Amino acid sequence: MSGGSGDTAADVARRRRRGTTMVVVLVAVLTLGGVASLGAVMSAWVASSEHVARLWTEAALAADGRARITEVIDYDFGNENRHGILRDVPGLAAEAEVSVTMGGKRVPYQVEPDMGDDGETRIRIGDADRTVTGRHRYRIQYELDGIAPGGKLAWNAVGTGWQVPLDHVEIHVTGPYEFGGIRCAGGARASREPCQVGRPLPGHLTLAIDNLKAGRGATLYAVSAGQLATAPPPPVEPSGPVIAVHRPGSLRVGLLTAGIALAAALVAGWLVRRTGREMIYADALPGSTAGPAGAVRRIDISRLPALATETAAPPKELTPALGGVLLTGDTRTRHKAAWLLSAVDDGYLVVDMEDNETFPTLTRPSREEVPRSDSTVGEVLDRAFVGRDSLVLGGPYDRLFANAWSRIGTQLIVWRNSSDLWDAKAHKRWNRVGLAGALTFLAGLITVIVTAIAAGRPADYWAVLLPIAAAVAGAGAGIFAGTDEVPMLTPQGTELWLRVEGFRRYLAGAGAQHVDAAAHAGVLDHYTAWAVALGVSDHWSQAVSESTVPPPVPSATRPARMPLVRPLMALAILDAVSSNTGQVPPSRSAASSSGSRTDSGSDTRYSVGGGGGGGGGGSW
Repeated sequence: MSGGSGDTAADVARRRRRGTTMVVVLVAVLTLGGVASLGAVMSAWVASSEHVARLWTEAALAADGRARITEVIDYDFGNENRHGILRDVPGLAAEAEVSVTMGGKRVPYQVEPDMGDDGETRIRIGDADRTVTGRHRYRIQYELDGIAPGGKLAWNAVGTGWQVPLDHVEIHVTGPYEFGGIRCAGGARASREPCQVGRPLPGHLTLAIDNLKAGRGATLYAVSAGQLATAPPPPVEPSGPVIAVHRPGSLRVGLLTAGIALAAALVAGWLVRRTGREMIYADALPGSTAGPAGAVRRIDISRLPALATETAAPPKELTPALGGVLLTGDTRTRHKAAWLLSAVDDGYLVVDMEDNETFPTLTRPSREEVPRSDSTVGEVLDRAFVGRDSLVLGGPYDRLFANAWSRIGTQLIVWRNSSDLWDAKAHKRWNRVGLAGALTFLAGLITVIVTAIAAGRPADYWAVLLPIAAAVAGAGAGIFAGTDEVPMLTPQGTELWLRVEGFRRYLAGAGAQHVDAAAHAGVLDHYTAWAVALGVSDHWSQAVSESTVPPPVPSATRPARMPLVRPLMALAILDAVSSNTGQVPPSRSAASSSGSRTDSGSDTRYSVGGGGGGGGGGSW
């Protein structure tokens, strides 16, 4: 059989770890270089570009659905000479009362109806006879009708009409009632990309977004879930002087810092990987390097896949989920999904999905119907099935299932940390080394910040301290990131790892005939759980779909298991659990947020621009 050995799980895991290491190192290096160049030409470049440094906005809802909107806008004109700013607001009546200040003082403004791109009312702020430059704070207050009619909030907190990027956005909604059915969408107009909303107090919603591009916005949705005895206190507006842009130094400061830090990180990471090689029995090595039986050698994990041989059966010592953790060295979503499939295979759960249903249903049989007893499985299922005997995967956020899902991950982590397949002492030792690396990076980062600021001033000590600080910080980042590439398997762990990798190759190259053989042997469901755990579920599902083995006839004691249909549910389970647990699948993303998490959801009915208000702005 062929097709599974070219790109091994070890290769994938190693590339993933190496990729993670490089990402951490690059992020650290770029952070150091960015901080160092903050006093250089980068600051001058930023200063020359118009942008909103900060947008703080609040909608104070009234019982009749109207809202008093307050906006505090820190607008940076850069080096441009402008008269002021423009604010286009859909739905704002031309005769509405508007309050505008600049720097805490009254400033001329005009309300111009139907002047925006979409017929918005435009507030033109500034004096036509004078210009301003740099950064200034504007405060605008006005009332809008129909923001929450009948207690149903739909507010374009940030419209998609802004002509300049917004560095930081802070959104508040306050009202005389508790909020439910909270939704948020962020991005371009009509985007349904979900964002997470904070709920610090009853009747108070918050959302924070960083680096919002021009033409992007955010819309909040909610419904009244009951009146409050007292409305929440209003949030604190930004006050005090606007922070000026600091412009020290030269771009070469940042490049020098990044180059030195990268070189130090690569050297430190290589030393860490060299020290933390795997242990393997000498007789498992090629004859030229093998030693006496029982002797232990050290080997780099990159050489392990070449020693694995394809095998048609998984190790009996491991469950699919544990085998997946052993192969990758960490805990992933697919390992937890494999745990669920194993629970189904062992009779602890029944999974079903009718032709007209979108998501699978999990049912827990009575304890008398379960063929075996396992306290660890029972602990998880007890959390998921409190007061019920079935649940639908892929529905709205399910707190009980999310708790059980998290517990599966905890069990896998506990097993990994306590298993004799890894060197526990070495693991603790490398954890301490990683912590020391992180602290070293932080110390170097602080020194880089201090010396980088000095680089833009008449002081020369930065030329000596900055390279040293960059090298220290880079080495710390390399050590911290490099420890993630040191699984530290024991000889027994390496032996099992090779067997798991051999079975992964078998599944990755399997065809319909191998599925037929597994079905006849009664291990198709078991192999499906392994395929999910080892990351080859796509190929295995394709092989299952090409198989011709008919489903078994149900017996009096056990219903038909549909071996050729149920394995195809594995992918549905993988996607569906992300909804129940509140986790965002890898193909999705979310805007940044502040405060506690709520059921912000990802309902496709809610999109950017679907509420009142919003609009945009720029300068004139």
